[in-house]
Amino acid sequence: MDFPTFIYLYMVLNTSKYSFLWMLLCCMFIFFSSCKKNKDKPLPQIMLTFPRELDAFIVGDSIPVIAQITHTMEIVSVKVVLVNAEGIPVLVPKYIYPGSTSYALDYEYPITKNLQSGNYSLLVSAGDGSNTAKVYTQLMISGVGRFFEQAIAICQPNSLNTYVYGIDADGDYENILNLDHGYIDSDISSDHRQLYILKPSPDILIAYNLDSLVEIDFSVNASPPYPEFHSVSYFQFSPLAYVPNANGEIRGYNSQGSPIFITPLNTDTIPLQCYRHDNMMLAYCVRRGGPERFIRQYYEGTGVYRAGLKININVVDIFSLDPDQAVVFGNDDTTARAYVYDITGNAFYSEISMPEGIVSQLAEVSTGRYLIGHENGIYLYNHNDASMSLWLSGISVDVLVYDDLSQYVYYAVENEVYVHRFSDAALLQQVLLPYEVANLLIQYNN
Repeated sequence: MDFPTFIYLYMVLNTSKYSFLWMLLCCMFIFFSSCKKNKDKPLPQIMLTFPRELDAFIVGDSIPVIAQITHTMEIVSVKVVLVNAEGIPVLVPKYIYPGSTSYALDYEYPITKNLQSGNYSLLVSAGDGSNTAKVYTQLMISGVGRFFEQAIAICQPNSLNTYVYGIDADGDYENILNLDHGYIDSDISSDHRQLYILKPSPDILIAYNLDSLVEIDFSVNASPPYPEFHSVSYFQFSPLAYVPNANGEIRGYNSQGSPIFITPLNTDTIPLQCYRHDNMMLAYCVRRGGPERFIRQYYEGTGVYRAGLKININVVDIFSLDPDQAVVFGNDDTTARAYVYDITGNAFYSEISMPEGIVSQLAEVSTGRYLIGHENGIYLYNHNDASMSLWLSGISVDVLVYDDLSQYVYYAVENEVYVHRFSDAALLQQVLLPYEVANLLIQYNN
């Protein structure tokens, strides 16, 4: 519609009889004029000279990004990011704010995450605050194999401080993070490159970036009326950090800190620890204000409650045997107890013979084989032939973890960390740390 036509219609329709039509016409005129204006507005020009289409890189490389960006008005922002076939970013974007009409982009974009080998696209975009130009360049990225980076020891000198140490393959250690607060629990996600720490009073879940431990990827505060967290657990094939809370629910957070998994609220039964089993999430729970203990089942995809079983032990760990069975290790008041748990039927149907004494820690070596940190030593239990043997005698471990790549066993007694070869229990390293070890974690490159 041109302006003279608009004036003519104004004269015809600007009466009380046609006032509604006149208002509608005005709105349409403004809308289409605005659309035409935005459509005709020039975009920033991006002349990308490097990288070129189908250039190849490997994980650990940096991609040289060279481009000349020009515009008829101020360039407000420039973004560089690697995306997958669905257009989802797989690396942290780099943002630049030129504030001029011309900008020479020259940036080394690092491939910091061990991506799967395949085709990705480098996106370079430039915007003026209203319109954005985008240029995609397809690249070939080769991933690298999984390897050990370090063992991480969480230490507590006192109730007000938490210190984190990295122990390399040679047994040398360094202080990598100091926290001016106490400690509840921790876990690690090598693929998300995050170290999860639960801080008490007030209770907060904090996800530290493993590539730059001074950076926090996200944090989540515990919610009233009972703002307490009990544990944090990360499972590689269910990429969420699961945190039971004192309000009676479990929440699973993704790498951005969004709650993707939430169980129904149960104010009478408090989850203390959770364990992944096939398509289920199992939780060890206690009655609020009472002595009763339970295992509760939730569907992993929805968080919907399936079943609950009252039990007579304090659970230490749960491991999957197959889709229908798990093995549950724990203690009663005086000694270790273990049972085979029928998931579908929701019942303990077989008790496993355990040595006299209390179990404190367990580590899965392979499906059906477990190292048991016992007050009389470390035992190896093989469920496949129902055998129990003393793997290492004369120690009572505080923390126990297994590195499945090197097949090394790490354990801590007070402030000393020991590394043994699994096959023959030979001692390989002994690391004396400044403070008592509260947890040991294994960090891989992915």
